[in-house]
Amino acid sequence: DFLLRECAECGVKYAPGDESDEKSHQSFHKNYMHGIPFKGWQNERAFTSPLLNKNRVVLVLENDSPAHRNKVHEVVKMMEAELGEDWIIHK
Repeated sequence: DFLLRECAECGVKYAPGDESDEKSHQSFHKNYMHGIPFKGWQNERAFTSPLLNKNRVVLVLENDSPAHRNKVHEVVKMMEAELGEDWIIHK
């Protein structure tokens, strides 16, 4: 079966039976349904506000570590699933 299927819950298209595709879908699906895990970084730049409750906004710059930038891209990928591609990061 070479046809792509679209997950009714997370919207990702994947090829059932393709092990790497199914793994990728499972990971995305879990994050989509439960949120992307993020405990924070020791050297993060964060903005907090009483309006954010116990949440915060974290600033990540181009010269930050690859781990920080990769986390941003993970969040962007999730947001683009809802908003469409190329709405968040200008290339």
